[in-house]
Amino acid sequence: MRRSESRLEIAPGLDLPLTSWQPAGRARAVVIGLHGYGDFRLAFEEVAPWLAERGVAFPAYDQRGFGEAPGHGLWPGRRALARDLCAALDALSPGDGVPVHVLGESMGGGVALAATQITRRPPSSLILVEPAIRDGVRLRPVWDLVFGGLARFRPGLRRVLARGHNPLLTAPARRRLAHDPRIVRHIRADAYKGLLALAAAASLAARAVQLPTLLLYGRANGIIPLRVLERAERDMAACVTALRYPAAPHLLLQAQGWEAVMTDVLAWIEGKAVPAAGSSAVLRRAGPRPSSQGTKALGASLVTP
Repeated sequence: MRRSESRLEIAPGLDLPLTSWQPAGRARAVVIGLHGYGDFRLAFEEVAPWLAERGVAFPAYDQRGFGEAPGHGLWPGRRALARDLCAALDALSPGDGVPVHVLGESMGGGVALAATQITRRPPSSLILVEPAIRDGVRLRPVWDLVFGGLARFRPGLRRVLARGHNPLLTAPARRRLAHDPRIVRHIRADAYKGLLALAAAASLAARAVQLPTLLLYGRANGIIPLRVLERAERDMAACVTALRYPAAPHLLLQAQGWEAVMTDVLAWIEGKAVPAAGSSAVLRRAGPRPSSQGTKALGASLVTP
């Protein structure tokens, strides 16, 4: 396994920090990683080497406003984030037919969904880890009114974010979230409004997405209500395979036991049955796998837990 640091050119005069984990030989697949709000590319510092050791290349970049990218702590706009992913797909897709998948965690999952509406180079599949979505949120108009008003009249109002204290996370994840200066440790009112707009766009895209999609979430999430993720299952019924991990928290790829989750991810992109043997996941819906991609969505089946 080889790790390299470089820059990803998004547009003339704009490039973003990029870390790539590459297998020793030829990659049999590429997974592009999109981190969540406040985090940066090293959110995948544990899962990416694991995949690379199994023949899957994993590039991850700092999205605008996060990590070492321009505008640290400032919201860049949902459209800019989606366009950046489109540019990344153009730049990071091999020309030899190797399948490319997009893995988005939390905010990154919302960006992945939103980008499906504008990309000219769709990936082979989406892997959504508790994506930022909004359909099914209670009192949604109230939240829109409150944060819309704050963003207009006090856009710089900040709320401190407590990071790295969840004991269910791995030790490296807790250290990074608690101490790394590249972590964004606050959220501005205008950024909160922007996140809500991104989640709304992602929910709209979920109803129209046709790509094979793997949806992963934990029952002990505590961040995104369970009913919202269950609504996403129904919205993406024609193309989604949904796995629920009963004891997993938010950021389940950074939680203890992430190896079992990644075993399910690897099995799915290889076209094998999921959950893999020994997994704690509950199969909620079984949809098409990446090998069956196409413009026509395939029927999904509901699996009773």
